[in-house]
Amino acid sequence: MSHQIFVKGPTFTPGNERERLLVAFADLAYERGYELVRLTDLPARTGVSHDTVFGYWQTEEECVLDALQTGAEQTFSAVANAFMGDPGDCGAAAHRSLGVLLDFLAASPALASLSILVPPILSPRAAARHKSVLDVFGEFLGPGFAAMGHVPPRPELVSQIITGGIFEVLRRHALDRRLHELPSALPAVSHVCIAAFFGLEEAARVVATA
Repeated sequence: MSHQIFVKGPTFTPGNERERLLVAFADLAYERGYELVRLTDLPARTGVSHDTVFGYWQTEEECVLDALQTGAEQTFSAVANAFMGDPGDCGAAAHRSLGVLLDFLAASPALASLSILVPPILSPRAAARHKSVLDVFGEFLGPGFAAMGHVPPRPELVSQIITGGIFEVLRRHALDRRLHELPSALPAVSHVCIAAFFGLEEAARVVATA
């Protein structure tokens, strides 16, 4: 199975050996379940030597965290570029950046499932790394707060509510193996997020004209 991680904005295709191995590991986890995958499965899957695989990671957990970090970095870049594409219309920019996020995950279900479902239950270290990724996504809400014209009560809680709500949508799609359907969730996700900052009327405008 090949992966095009983005279908909007910059397109990421595994361009080096480590990234190709990450994709292979994610594919195996998607096919078998993470618990049944070992790093020792990768040489037969990819033709890369055992020594090379273990030169990148010593444990399966290290591989999962590398996949999480690599995917997050690529996603942050695409989401940020989408948001900055129209700085004069924060609502439209938010809608576009959410679309990039959902398209990314839909286009790479194996990597998305590995990153969404496995780290929170893997170990305290992995759960903490996963939380740090969500916290970075929450920072994207900063421009929205600035554009509101007023500061909401406890903006850090508002950020957690929005980020947590989006993540739950992603998690449930991953659990049900419906990540390919995520783009169809964009109008609802966008409506809720934009309404939280700019009101229902603005949310309806953006979603209707997107």
